[in-house]
Amino acid sequence: MTLRGDLPKLNLKTLSDDPHVQGALAAAAQTYAPYTHNLAGCAIEVDNQKIYTGAYVENAAFNPSLSPLHSALIGMNMDELVTAGKISRAILVEKPTSINQLGVCRLLLESVAPDIELEYYAIR
Repeated sequence: MTLRGDLPKLNLKTLSDDPHVQGALAAAAQTYAPYTHNLAGCAIEVDNQKIYTGAYVENAAFNPSLSPLHSALIGMNMDELVTAGKISRAILVEKPTSINQLGVCRLLLESVAPDIELEYYAIR
């Protein structure tokens, strides 16, 4: 979540016109990471075809921060229209820096949707 009005233009290393991947990329542009500059976004799809996105958000104390998957899950749980939506797809896009979100997102996804594999795309 940016505090600026000017969002960065992000490009994937591997091109994709998949709207879910593009949603995760748009979420990455909303990243708030003033310390690590680790741009990361996630998109999850639930079985009713609804998509939830989330961005990496750093805490001023640096830890704990919210991974992009945490942010997407929070949005999903806040949506009163979803009662028990089962995750059918999860995508992470990021530009890793001194840190990355892949490990924490994989662990979190395994705890909430163990049968779903996290799709990963790198940002240039």
